[in-house]
Amino acid sequence: MSVSTEPRPLLIVVAGRPVEPLRRHGGFGHWIRVAAGLGRRDAVVVDVEAGAPLPPPAGFAGAIVSGSAAMVTERLGWSERTAGWLHEAAHGGLPLLGICYGHQLLAHALGGEVGDHPRGREMGTVEVARAPASAGDPLFATLPARFAAQVTHLQSVLRPPPGAVLLAASRHDGCHAFRWRGHAWGVQFHPEFSATHMRGYIRARAEQLRGGRGPGGAGARRARGPARTPRAAAFRAAGAYTVGGPSGTVTMTQVRKVSIGDGAEWLLAGFGLLRRSPLGLGLLGAIFGFLTALPLLFGEQLGAFMAFQLVLVILGPVLMGGFVHAVGEVDAGRQAVPAHLLHGFSGGRAPRLVALLLPQVAMAVLAVLLLVVMVGPTQLQEAIAVLEQAEGQANPDPAMFENLPIGRFLLWMLLAFVLGVLTYFFTFVATPQIMFEGRGALESMKRSFAACIRNVPAMILFFVLLIVIVFLVSVGAQLVAVVARLAAGPLAMQFVAQILMMAVLMPVMLGASYRAWQKMLAPADGAAPTMAAPPPSGIEV
Repeated sequence: MSVSTEPRPLLIVVAGRPVEPLRRHGGFGHWIRVAAGLGRRDAVVVDVEAGAPLPPPAGFAGAIVSGSAAMVTERLGWSERTAGWLHEAAHGGLPLLGICYGHQLLAHALGGEVGDHPRGREMGTVEVARAPASAGDPLFATLPARFAAQVTHLQSVLRPPPGAVLLAASRHDGCHAFRWRGHAWGVQFHPEFSATHMRGYIRARAEQLRGGRGPGGAGARRARGPARTPRAAAFRAAGAYTVGGPSGTVTMTQVRKVSIGDGAEWLLAGFGLLRRSPLGLGLLGAIFGFLTALPLLFGEQLGAFMAFQLVLVILGPVLMGGFVHAVGEVDAGRQAVPAHLLHGFSGGRAPRLVALLLPQVAMAVLAVLLLVVMVGPTQLQEAIAVLEQAEGQANPDPAMFENLPIGRFLLWMLLAFVLGVLTYFFTFVATPQIMFEGRGALESMKRSFAACIRNVPAMILFFVLLIVIVFLVSVGAQLVAVVARLAAGPLAMQFVAQILMMAVLMPVMLGASYRAWQKMLAPADGAAPTMAAPPPSGIEV
């Protein structure tokens, strides 16, 4: 009889849905998986709120229960069935972690008491203090004595389960974390939340926080605004571990180090996304190609040609923002549609996306200055004259080029290439930050540059492979476009070649950028299917 050596996956029990504005970042199961550093194959996500049955506990290394907009005291059918499963799993020795609602449901399942907090809602970034008993705890021992945590809830664990050990508390909530029998933990705060998530929840609950309608209005406790907090521990393999650096914690906004092979994986992910939605993303790329080919129609009308090119340059970053949004939709299992290209114009993103042109403008100016300084104005004019003369000859005389400073031109081309690469570092993963994290342009560019500098080996491999891909796709597009030339002439060939190239390259390149953002920077790396909005009251997350 053979014994499987495959590691058992982690079970993520999804008990609810995020507030509407944050669903583009994914669902709770997705957030938890990413925060735990798990790949898609390392976790099984079961949506119990949607009625999905829970599998036997024996097939998993551990389980994490998410938050929810429901309340434990409602005793909903799916919630009570999940509580029964947790009771069985906990007594069977399965490692468990309950987050917010999951924390409360675990306490309820093990005999504790859950109910409305007498002081109402606790929301924002709060200070959580470790209890003395946490000193030897596998998850909490490496955390600071006091640490910031993201919190949003109305109900609390009023009485921990019999035999449970209190691990942490806040000024508002006396039971922010507990451990039961050494393998089951509950935390009221959200270790999977970044400042982006917390900011989204505060905005979504603004009316209640001001004292308006719904529970937790007047008299609710509001903590300070969102801050970047450490990730708490998460489960992996057969036990628990803490994510990140030497202190055992890492903020979700830090730049993550990736392997050199990730440079290839980003491009493979881009091709994978295109394969999942060839018509959707391919059509968006073709539209982009058609727009960039339109200036060819102006022929010798230099003024109209330049004006249209300027418009395309300004609109380009905004349309690419919409394209990145479409990539996120495909990653979430939905289809890309042409209307997604306009998504960059919504939510005040357009000015921030256009601002991504600043490094390119600066690079162009610097490159021109370098050319003038390195070659000299006089020799530069001579070189231009020689090139113009050679352009009109079928077989230019090589002697025409003997007096040109070829060495300095080559050195300038090398420096210009390096400048171009550094410029690309500023924008490589800036667009996803603006589209999915709501960051400003300068902050996004700064973080993009930092991520690329920290992962130079992966970036080098990415660039090498990208050059090869661009060459192969270009050759393929040109070969296909020959048919258009035979049928309709050279202009048709140029149009077809440009459209075919963009239909492939745009999804692959922006898909690679999206994937690189996920790996190096993102608090969450995708989107979730559109779902109904959660009720305005109850346990939030």
